[in-house]
Amino acid sequence: MRILMILTAFVACALSAQGTVDPDVDQIGLYFDLDANVVCLEAPAYEQLYAYVIITNPSSEVWGYDLCWCADGPAVQTGVQPYGGTLQSWSQGCFDCWYGAGTEPYPFVGTNVPLVRLSYFITGESAVQFYMKNSVGPEGAPPVYYDADGSIDLGISSGDAGLPVAVLNGDCGTVVSTDEVTFDSVKSLYR
Repeated sequence: MRILMILTAFVACALSAQGTVDPDVDQIGLYFDLDANVVCLEAPAYEQLYAYVIITNPSSEVWGYDLCWCADGPAVQTGVQPYGGTLQSWSQGCFDCWYGAGTEPYPFVGTNVPLVRLSYFITGESAVQFYMKNSVGPEGAPPVYYDADGSIDLGISSGDAGLPVAVLNGDCGTVVSTDEVTFDSVKSLYR
């Protein structure tokens, strides 16, 4: 009976502790849900799809940001809806670059701060990879957000600007590393 209670408590704690795909502080990524959990998705061609640019676990209030994103593959960006503040945009090759600034901090949703909702029209069935980078500074400089005291560097959720942060209709292993873990490994802790 005690083992059953321990396992029940363990499962309850694990479920209540669910967070984003990237639990690190001050990270930026593109997600297919507002909870910042879905970075890989299968989507049919010739349909509209929404994606969200989200700062996960910011260490300070977010008053603005400076970053770029790129959809590499058969997807056409059809809209950008900011969650606060004003936007300025420009292009750098494949990348759409944005500077956002608000008169008040961007609102938190749980532990995350969504910046914009993107609309894409999927024009084919092959893979679409999404990338992020900084719009200013030297090549490889991290994206940034601004708090009341200045800029804070953001880590890219994939760990590298050369790696995709999200994938449609492609290899999910390029975005999130996976571990083979089974319930047997959890049960073995109690034997």
